[in-house]
Amino acid sequence: MANVFFDEFFEFNQYDIDTGDNVFETILSLRAGGYDSKRFFVDYVPQEVISGYDFNNPNSLKEFREICHTVKSPLRTIGGCNMLPEKLKEDIIYAGIKLSDPDKNIPGQFDIRNQTVTYSPIFPSFFDERDLIKFASDTYFTTLTFKELIINQINHAKKFYVHVGNYQKIKEIAKHGSYILEKVTQKEMIEYATNPELGNKVLAKYLDSLHHYQ
Repeated sequence: MANVFFDEFFEFNQYDIDTGDNVFETILSLRAGGYDSKRFFVDYVPQEVISGYDFNNPNSLKEFREICHTVKSPLRTIGGCNMLPEKLKEDIIYAGIKLSDPDKNIPGQFDIRNQTVTYSPIFPSFFDERDLIKFASDTYFTTLTFKELIINQINHAKKFYVHVGNYQKIKEIAKHGSYILEKVTQKEMIEYATNPELGNKVLAKYLDSLHHYQ
């Protein structure tokens, strides 16, 4: 069983999700019909932090909220969802479901949509993007780690790709997004999600190609 929490200040909700269920799809179903229901963030908080608070106790909940609004906040952005129809294009950035390792051990970001997982070691971490504002302000938090969340999404997908480069000339890369994608197996995608050496090799090769064209 996995826990996901949503704090609206006037109401604090805890949702118990079966670990076999699709976590993001479950959150989407909980939000169905609400305002901006298909856009939200997901933060990570370590289990040992959660264990120090009793969310059924108003004073303990108040203490947790207070620490979450300081520079010592235990919450760290791990993913986001922007499933608005107009954003669901072939572009693998700024739309769909995004996940990045908050510890930055696994470089880049994962894009999940339409039962397809695309991993881009070339892109920065999801939470380092300038246009993060394109994702809504509602934030859920969970004790599920990056590894647990991304494997959860991989297990519910049918197609897997790794973004290894771009078709445009180097000077055009920043403006266009015609991506070179390599198809991989589910097992290989799990390896990319858990072994930083694989993503770093793709990134290094890509950066070397940029240097070659300069």
